[in-house]
Amino acid sequence: MKNIEYMIICSVLLTSTLGLASNAYAEGLVLSAETNFLEYRYNQIPAISGIVTDLDGNPLSRVQVFASFPYVKTGVTADTDGNSSYSTTIIGFTTFNDGKFLLNPTNPSPAGEHTIKVTAKKDTLEESVFVTYKVKENPRIAKSVNDSMVAVEPSRFSIDPLDQQMETQKKQVEENQNVIIKKNKSQQVIEQQRQVAEQDLQNDLIGFEKKYEANSPRNAFASFIEKIDLSLRALFWDQFEFTQNIHDQAYQAKVEALKQGQTSQQATKVFQDTAAVSHEELVEYNEMLNVKHGFANQTIQDKFDKKGKLPRTED
Repeated sequence: MKNIEYMIICSVLLTSTLGLASNAYAEGLVLSAETNFLEYRYNQIPAISGIVTDLDGNPLSRVQVFASFPYVKTGVTADTDGNSSYSTTIIGFTTFNDGKFLLNPTNPSPAGEHTIKVTAKKDTLEESVFVTYKVKENPRIAKSVNDSMVAVEPSRFSIDPLDQQMETQKKQVEENQNVIIKKNKSQQVIEQQRQVAEQDLQNDLIGFEKKYEANSPRNAFASFIEKIDLSLRALFWDQFEFTQNIHDQAYQAKVEALKQGQTSQQATKVFQDTAAVSHEELVEYNEMLNVKHGFANQTIQDKFDKKGKLPRTED
């Protein structure tokens, strides 16, 4: 039975890291974050990437990372930081095995300088860092030097959407973990059943061998030998060993063929080919046995050809 494997693969493509980086340390949690660029063009969407590790530098998975990005409200032109009206959107990410994250909003930021607070949370640990980037003004609608600059009041947002987003991500992580746990438990049950079945099979085979031990090839041949003259028994046993060795070699070749993925029919053909003995091989082996057991000397045996026949002579 094949083992069931379960794997979750997620790759995150991080953009170039040319921006300002900052590190912060907390007990068991280290957060690094940086922007792609120090300065963005007008209407260019910013992004913040980074990594979360422990104090030893090992990447941490399942860490929730989020930040609030400013964006221009619908229908309002983001000419400069002096007259544009904007809101904020919360972008979240959950790190995987490599500990990396990418916060990439869907809307550009208004012109001006923005300081983004990036926060990482895992269990009871929490850490934040600040990343700053600038956005150039719209070159087509530049303000006059004499125009007065009006400070933009930072928008306020409720923490409820953030909590709701974090709770949704947490539920997704828990659901994925529950799926993995259920599959692991199912696999454990299947593996236990397989081991029990294999042990039962081995016990059955042992009992079968004991039950029919008297009918095994060696024991059956031994019963047959008891009826043969004592002076011939050694010869018969040598012949039996010759046949048994050939059978064992052929059986092992069949097992290897099955392991290599061949069909039962193909493996049987391998067995037959390996077990095949030519007439010349049998004649040669019998000649050796005749000499060994004193039924003939080597001089007499040399008179026979490879087929076990004496050469013909004319009268």
